[in-house]
Amino acid sequence: MKKLLTALMVLAAAVSLQANTEGYVMLSVWHPGQIPIATTSLDGVRLNLLYGECQNLNGFDLGIAGRVRERMNGFQLGGANLIGTDACGAQIAFANYVENDYTGFQLGFWNYIGGEGSGCQIGLWNESTKNFTGFEMGLVNRAESFSGFQLGLWNRAYTGNFLQIGLVNYTEHLDGVQIGLLNFATSQWTLPFINVAW
Repeated sequence: MKKLLTALMVLAAAVSLQANTEGYVMLSVWHPGQIPIATTSLDGVRLNLLYGECQNLNGFDLGIAGRVRERMNGFQLGGANLIGTDACGAQIAFANYVENDYTGFQLGFWNYIGGEGSGCQIGLWNESTKNFTGFEMGLVNRAESFSGFQLGLWNRAYTGNFLQIGLVNYTEHLDGVQIGLLNFATSQWTLPFINVAW
């Protein structure tokens, strides 16, 4: 096994001298020990034995940790999935991170969208820092503006049109329904157990 890893690292170092190219298959032990180099845009399959990077990915990503520097369209399965700009597809991992906009499905302990999001987040901690439309289910669900359904122990959306079901539900401007032990809508009178505003 040690000889195989050494051979892969030597081959990856030799390939790293090539110019940026499009690829169909990528094998990565640990960046920069990968074939082809990280500035490659990939239309196909990437296998990350430990950690790998590519510029863009259209296809399937499998491994312990993988980073796409720009855009991903496809499916990621691993320990940590990291996207540098936008993504569309599905992410299943311990941690899923998208820097900007995301459309699709995230399943993990920690799911994060830094821009606009739509689709489904299922995990222990789900977060979207801007607008999210769809379904969030977890222990903690957080969104700046939310349209859809949040199901969890603690749900927070500052504004939006939604249904929140949880132990604690919080919003600043409620336009929907909150069902839970504690419901907070700071812009209006709130009630325990159920809170409705249209």
